[in-house]
Amino acid sequence: MPTYVLEGGSGATLPAKPLVLRVQGPGESEARLEARQDGTPDPTAMSPQPGVLVLPRVTGPVDVRVIPAGGRTFPSGTVIALSAAIEQHGDPDPERAVMQGVDLSGLTGRELLRIEPRDGQVRLTALGVVVDSPLPALAAKARDIARELLGVEWVPDSDASALVIRVDGSASMRSLVADGSVGAALEVLAGISRVTSADLPVTAEAGSPNPTVVQADSVGALPLEVHQALSALPLLTGFRSAGRVGGAGRTSLCVVSDSVPADLPVDVPVALAVIASPQAREVIAPRAPAGTGWIPVGERGERSAYAWLSEDQLALREAVRGLLRAIIPPGSGLRAQLDESGNDFDGGADQTMLRARF
Repeated sequence: MPTYVLEGGSGATLPAKPLVLRVQGPGESEARLEARQDGTPDPTAMSPQPGVLVLPRVTGPVDVRVIPAGGRTFPSGTVIALSAAIEQHGDPDPERAVMQGVDLSGLTGRELLRIEPRDGQVRLTALGVVVDSPLPALAAKARDIARELLGVEWVPDSDASALVIRVDGSASMRSLVADGSVGAALEVLAGISRVTSADLPVTAEAGSPNPTVVQADSVGALPLEVHQALSALPLLTGFRSAGRVGGAGRTSLCVVSDSVPADLPVDVPVALAVIASPQAREVIAPRAPAGTGWIPVGERGERSAYAWLSEDQLALREAVRGLLRAIIPPGSGLRAQLDESGNDFDGGADQTMLRARF
């Protein structure tokens, strides 16, 4: 029997018979399917087991949604496939439609399919599922945290912004480039951009006062391209973070350094990624703007930022949230969601843990 592949906005038509939907893949144990008609649960839908939904008949438009089987959000790395098949007893190869590579990481749920009767059959339409190109591991974790904090897979066009990342190439940064800590900061920004930049460009400028402009084929490749550009630079002194940020539409400036640059713009929001040890952070923090993401490293190179953030989810979450505070425009609904999602993080036991660490 034929198998139809559903991608964002595409559809397929199946016979008007009982339809069985199944979640498949490594994330199947994390997911539960639900069917809704006009925003309320479909009373005819049955769920004989987790990840399986049976629609005996479709008499009107039905939206199929996937939600976490337990917990508030899907864990990082949750990727599923969905099949919708006319399963009949004794038929090993039923007619079906499938969706592949649906990444749910960090989401509270998402719409997958709309199913509706049409001319004696049922029409299945994919609801905007986009298959992301792969990201490096730390970037993927940062993306998932940004999704969770904002409560969306990606921001609406009205809140989206292009990113210009200015990277300090001065002598004090050389060891941080060599051990991959600068690359870690760039991976965090690359992951965030998957949520905040939509289809807008993400570019980097390595060094100053005459920076090397870096544009990679994909956001995921940008950290490595910048690392190579910084490694090729001659020994530099000083760093200029100010300067015009070009491009049409809204553009966010992100600065990566090991301190707060003296010329950091104060008239526009700047996302500042500071790579610093806990001891250095104590000295730098009073001068840091609100949109600061702290990228922790060990004293005297004992621990790179990549190793630290890969192992410390709380530190990574703090870094992502700080950077988002500069990238998401004030007054927007997403900014309110970000502030709300940070309430538990900013107080109580979590804050005690931060004080103990920093």
